[in-house]
Formats: sequence, C-alpha cells, structure tokens
Amino acid sequence: MLEAVSHSHGTGPSGLARIRGLPKATTCRLVEQLAEPGAVRRHEQRYHNLRPGGEGMNNRAVNVTWSRGMAFGRGVNLLDGAGAGFGVDPGEVGETSAARVVDYGIKVANGLEDLYSSVGLSADGVFGDEGKAGFVKQVSFNSYSTFLIARRAVESSFRHCRSATLGADAWNLLEKGESEIFRRRYGDGYVRGVRIGGEFVAIIEISDDELTATTYQRGGRGGQPVSDVDSMLVRLREFPSLVAENQVPYEAEVAAYETLSRPAGCALVDIAVRRRMLDEYARLTMRLMSLRGDVEFVQLNPELFADPPDLLTLNEWQLHIAGEITKVSRQASACADRADTECPELALNLPEGYRMPERKVPVELRAALLAVLPPAGGDKAPGACRLPTM
Repeated sequence: MLEAVSHSHGTGPSGLARIRGLPKATTCRLVEQLAEPGAVRRHEQRYHNLRPGGEGMNNRAVNVTWSRGMAFGRGVNLLDGAGAGFGVDPGEVGETSAARVVDYGIKVANGLEDLYSSVGLSADGVFGDEGKAGFVKQVSFNSYSTFLIARRAVESSFRHCRSATLGADAWNLLEKGESEIFRRRYGDGYVRGVRIGGEFVAIIEISDDELTATTYQRGGRGGQPVSDVDSMLVRLREFPSLVAENQVPYEAEVAAYETLSRPAGCALVDIAVRRRMLDEYARLTMRLMSLRGDVEFVQLNPELFADPPDLLTLNEWQLHIAGEITKVSRQASACADRADTECPELALNLPEGYRMPERKVPVELRAALLAVLPPAGGDKAPGACRLPTM
C-alpha cells in the first residue's frame, strides 16, 4: 500500500483501491494504519508519502541507525547524527506490528560510498565512530580487493509518538526568535519512532586467495561475530528466527520540528546549504580513506606489485593522507556545529609523487566469486549464491 501511495502521490481511497485491486473499505483501513505512525500524510481525503523516496522527505523525516541514548522526544543533530536535548513531550506511544524482512541480499560494493549505502548508512556515516559506523571503519577499503556486502534487517514492530508536542523551553525559545540556540540545544529533529527487531551485516573482502569477513549484529540470539563465509551465510539465512528470540531497537525515525505545532511566525534554522557541504566533505573523506587503503594494501603485499614504492615513501603517503582526513573531519565538525561557521569547498590534496603501482597478475579467485554473483548493482538472495569453498 505504501508503494501505491508513493507512485500515485495525492490519490484518494477510491484511486488506491483501484490500483491495489482491493475493496474500498479494506483500502481505507490499510492506509489509515500507515497514516497513524506518520508513514503517509492525510490531507483532504488524499494521501501523500513522507518516507524515504517520497515528497518532502528531505525536511520531514529520516531513518537513522539506533544509537546509545536515543529515546522518544530526544533531539538529534541531523548534520552529524549527535544526540541533543529533550525538547519534545512524546505523549502517547503507539505500536504497529510488522513481522517482516525489510532488507535481504548480497551485492558487490562499487566504491566506498556504495559500501556505506549497502549497509544502510548515508555518506556522513563516515564521520561516526559508534555502532554500525564504527563497524564499517574496521574495514580497510581499497581498490585492489573486491568487497561483498550481505545484509538482513527484520522488523517485528514499529513504535511511534502519537501526540508529540514541543516542550515549554523549546516553545519559548522559538517564540523569542532564538532559532540558533534552539538548534544547538535540541538539534534539527526529534526521535518520533523506533523500529524493533534486528539487523545483521557482513562485509567480505576478497583479495587473491584470501577471504576476510567482518560482521555486525544488533538483536537476535547468538550475536558473536562470525569469520568464515559458510557460517555467515547460515546466520544470514536464519536471522529472522534468531530475531524472534531477542528483539531490540535497531533504527529510529527522526522527524523534523516542522512536523509539530510551533509559535506563529517562528523560523527554524535552514540546514540545507550546510547539508550539501557536509555531503561533499563526506565524499572527499571517503576518497581519502580509499587512497589510504590502497597504500596500506601495497605496504602489506609488495610482492603482488610491479615496482612498488619503497616503504619510506609509502609511510610518508600514509601520514599525508591521514593529515588530510583529519583536516576534512575538523572542517565538517565545525560546519555542523554552528550556522555562522564558514563551510568552504575543499579540494583533494594528494601526496607529492603519488602513483599506485600495477598489479603483477590477475586475481583468479575474484573472477570465480564474481561469476556466481548478480551483475554490479543487483541483488541476489543469499540462499541462491553459493560461494566457492576455500
């Protein structure tokens, strides 16, 4: 039903009933169940999608990975994901049962940004160090290896604020026109909903004749990491039954303060420009991290390359790239913190003489593994994707 609303924006119950081939009464009941937690917006008997991919998503609500300290009504800085103060009274909390798999598949990561997207993180996750963002940083991404991402997320229920209102202090700040103080104190949005269930993610690095698996799990029984591919595929396949035994919050819905009643004439801080600059900083950081991973790979495997740079040169390149990453991260932090901070464009600054060497021989294992996977960008159920035994 949500898909029908997304593809027929502003359609009433009769139109949705025709699209789905359902009785009008059934359609009304289903779409009202979506409207109650805020998945769709009802206006004059017409329904509009507000979830990812729907109109208004950029300033209405976003889904973020659950992190420590999150709670209904707590503020979130959408520029860096940091928690803020409690500026909202969540009111009554409702619950909608789901019991569904929301993501399931294995794919090849075509670059570091694609890797972040495949595990369910936006580009600015590169600036995070906790939870899933910290897990991805454990992987030394490089262009010489192939990286496979396997993910399965299971949602058992969705809890949401039914009658949230601004708290007294938050209201007073907006009434006085103190929008920047409001933002620093309460962020850009508040936790309106939480998805209960679990998530399992595995990143597999394929390099020559070696497979390295790194896993992340939130919720489900048996959360200990698995390092071999066969165990990873078993965990991926059985994860829904494991989640049934241990359900936890794994994703939050953060709604913009524009969704709440506010003092007449108040203006919230517009973060659109800084959002675009932070996206640029994140992509630049990813490029630098990929280059650092390439240098590290050559350092660890010089025998695989024709005429590799000497270790002293490689070490100097590593230091230079690490310094550039720190510079970009500091600028991103400053840009996210205050509205009066300049957010200048930054260019890629490579080490002097930077040049990656050629590989000596093609990688046979990589070709063998890719032969059983779907084309780049496609998904394939893990049960149908059997990796060669090492």
